[in-house]
Amino acid sequence: MLSVNLFVVGSCSKTKYSRHRTWGGTGGLGCAYMALVWFFDQAFPGFATGANLLLTSACLLPFLLPLRFLYKTTSAKIISIACLSWVYTFILLSLGMSASRMTGTASAASVILAVQTMLYAITLPSFYRMMKNKYLIMFRQLPQKQVVTLMWLGILWFCTVFAVNLGFAYPGVRTYSALSMVMATACAWTSYRYIYHLMGNVRSAKALEQVVHTDPLTQLKNRVVFSYDAKGLLRRNVPFRLVFLDLNNFKAINDRYGHLVGDQYLTFFAQTLKERIGRGNELYRLSGDEFLCVYTGEDVQQLVDAVTSLPRVLPLPGGETPFLGVSYGMVSFPDDASSLDDLLRLADRQMYVMKDRKSVTAAQ
Repeated sequence: MLSVNLFVVGSCSKTKYSRHRTWGGTGGLGCAYMALVWFFDQAFPGFATGANLLLTSACLLPFLLPLRFLYKTTSAKIISIACLSWVYTFILLSLGMSASRMTGTASAASVILAVQTMLYAITLPSFYRMMKNKYLIMFRQLPQKQVVTLMWLGILWFCTVFAVNLGFAYPGVRTYSALSMVMATACAWTSYRYIYHLMGNVRSAKALEQVVHTDPLTQLKNRVVFSYDAKGLLRRNVPFRLVFLDLNNFKAINDRYGHLVGDQYLTFFAQTLKERIGRGNELYRLSGDEFLCVYTGEDVQQLVDAVTSLPRVLPLPGGETPFLGVSYGMVSFPDDASSLDDLLRLADRQMYVMKDRKSVTAAQ
């Protein structure tokens, strides 16, 4: 149990020193704990072989605090991770004790050890992945105040499972069974209140994320989301086409019809083009009258038609307004460039070449 918990705590925490030095310190901490058990066994014969060994686990939480000097992770996070890990190992211990009672054999310790070993082999990989991929990600999203709350909730669950195991170790003492029932009820109520509060914060966080990641005028994703999405495609080596779009003479629309109509002009263009490029492709508002499109489809002609076949007159709420067109530059990954900066630079250059060509044509 001690080895499993030290491994989980160590693997889920950021180290201050080299791996060998950190794991050496962690191993030394485990040896110190085992030496403490040996001391009690010498002072009280039979201690390490009886149910009294369970009592020493009560001092494990403060005993794990020296890990704070080996890892960058805060004490609250270390204790939270340790509590969840000990709850997991205590549950397996309870199952082992239950199995030993059902078998009724004299060698109860052997049965407990065999059942625990089997359960560790089956469940430990999944538990470890859950800790690394779910629990730690949740920690990164929580403010420090909620991390501390989660720590105390973990300690409460640790004490509850500990009380349940005392009931198994001392079946004749009804006080332990009553204590475990009271603590389980307190844990269930406290957990419900915490999850209810946490869900409220999650809804608030999603609303805030919507504000941060969405352009308020066109309701398109903004440049922050574009950078994240595009880098994800690059990282996964997914081919795509990047289109840099710029509305032609948009300033003239604002000057002639006013900024209200200009906003309607931008919104109509954005929503119409978003519908035309199809699902699985994204349109982002970069700034002002500049947009970016990430196209992962194979039909390039569909993309070109979507950009070039917009109506010449836009039916805006403020009245029909002429559409002055859009200039664009299109590049592809990985054919044209392999980095996001290079793709943007090439697409921007091609867009200005088209814009200059249209200006010359209009002048002639």
